[in-house]
Amino acid sequence: MQGARRTMSYSTLITLAELHYAVGIIGFAEYEERYRVAQWVFDLPGAARDPRSSEGDDCAELVATDAEHAMPAVVVRHGGNSGETPDAIQFLFLGWVFTVADPDPYPSTPHGHWTSQNNKWPKLDPYNGRVFEKKNREAPEKRLTKAQMKVLWTNKRFKDFCRAHLVWYMEEHPHHVFRVARDAVFRFPRW
Repeated sequence: MQGARRTMSYSTLITLAELHYAVGIIGFAEYEERYRVAQWVFDLPGAARDPRSSEGDDCAELVATDAEHAMPAVVVRHGGNSGETPDAIQFLFLGWVFTVADPDPYPSTPHGHWTSQNNKWPKLDPYNGRVFEKKNREAPEKRLTKAQMKVLWTNKRFKDFCRAHLVWYMEEHPHHVFRVARDAVFRFPRW
């Protein structure tokens, strides 16, 4: 169509990035970069400064400031990456990775690891959104917002993952004491 000007929307860019990530054309780092660039290009609330600059790059953006424009809550990965367990579930909008066969119960069962299940810290407790830098040391500035928790806990795939993890955990560790009564283990938070 010569002469007609076509523009891509924010949602189109994100959908393409999700598709490319899901089929394995790009990795998580590239997916994250495309997301940040799309936010910057469309000048969305909470967008970082020019994402092409690597100045001050760290994990400071663990908490998205605008849940409305956050990436999808969870995506099922098949096969895992670099030695990770297959069928890990990852919070793409924050980079948290959950694994069905994670034997560590701290801070919760299940819990998320930042960007890779192989990273020992920080960890996310998905029941209350708290992030821990070390055992018993919370990073309150990285805590998930109520809107982010709602996105997470309204996702059927995440709830199915939690059920699978809890069933696995109860079979592998039958004497584990959960922080709720055993008959309430499968009652998930309502945000």
